[in-house]
Amino acid sequence: MFDISWAELFIVALVAILVIGPSDIPKVMMSLGRMVRKMQHIRFALTHHFDDVMRAVDVEDMRKYNEKSSATTPDTDEADADDDADIVPVKRDVEKTGELQ
Repeated sequence: MFDISWAELFIVALVAILVIGPSDIPKVMMSLGRMVRKMQHIRFALTHHFDDVMRAVDVEDMRKYNEKSSATTPDTDEADADDDADIVPVKRDVEKTGELQ
């Protein structure tokens, strides 16, 4: 990930021992571990919140789409009534003349 070799890691540890001191290294490592744990918790919380928001938006979009499509699509009863209204005049003409125009 960071492309750090063992030699570079050893040099960083040696410098840390010299700068921080051997007695304070456990305290520094514990505080560093706490910071990393807090950052992981924050990342988890943000990811979880983001997923919740995306699910809510997706559900809301689907609800709007369903309302929109049901408003533009006529009910089957109305569609059948429209079809019957179109067929009746043609049927009368065929009965009168005896042939399809």
